[in-house]
Amino acid sequence: MCALEDVDAATERGIVVTQPGRGWPTTIATLTIGLMIALTRRIVELHNVVKQGQWKKEKYAGFIGRDLIGKNLGIIGFGEIGSKVAEIAGTLDMKVLVYDPYVDTSKILKAGGKPIDLEQLLRESDVVSLHAALTKENEHIIDEKAISLMKRGAILVNTARGALVDESALCQALSNGRIAGAALDVFDEEPINRDNPLLRLENVVLTPHIGGVTIERKQTQITACAKEIHRFLTGKIPENVVNPQVLKKQNR
Repeated sequence: MCALEDVDAATERGIVVTQPGRGWPTTIATLTIGLMIALTRRIVELHNVVKQGQWKKEKYAGFIGRDLIGKNLGIIGFGEIGSKVAEIAGTLDMKVLVYDPYVDTSKILKAGGKPIDLEQLLRESDVVSLHAALTKENEHIIDEKAISLMKRGAILVNTARGALVDESALCQALSNGRIAGAALDVFDEEPINRDNPLLRLENVVLTPHIGGVTIERKQTQITACAKEIHRFLTGKIPENVVNPQVLKKQNR
């Protein structure tokens, strides 16, 4: 989807902006779970050990990971993606804790989650996973204070927006062992700056903002874009308009 400033510019010029549907929640959710597993089972580190020719148990004993089964998963933001993560986590027998003041508690309970406040979620979660939209209110929702509330040994996963996390505070917590690790698909600055201290840490798994990108998803996007253009050119209203106020003005 376009950046917000691009959408605003198009709206000012009376240009309709559409997007290729909402097919990515499951795609992002599966990456989120994959990052949790990669981090807790230390897959990247073990992969490197094997490629270096090491195999005997005494060589990789220091890289033994942890199970997710039975652990508390704290989800911040319970929209389509957060709820899909909860669904998949349920199959791993994880206990799902949810903080989202904008979602009715009945929806959270129906999904098998437990609605709680942010502080309680941070204190009780073994894994904290971010799925909130970025707003002025929740920018750096994970800051030094929030991290100080997290369990020692907990991990943080962010496949939402980089600015939800204070990267300086996160780097410090990862460096001094305040939390065990972090898996990130999004960053404050993208592409990530080569001087970013996250790149020098061993207890992180990093991906280049590809949460919603797979071969299948790309093919779906192309088809969806073509259908939206066809609808517009044949006088029909596109199904996934981002700035409907433009259409209202055109229909006056």
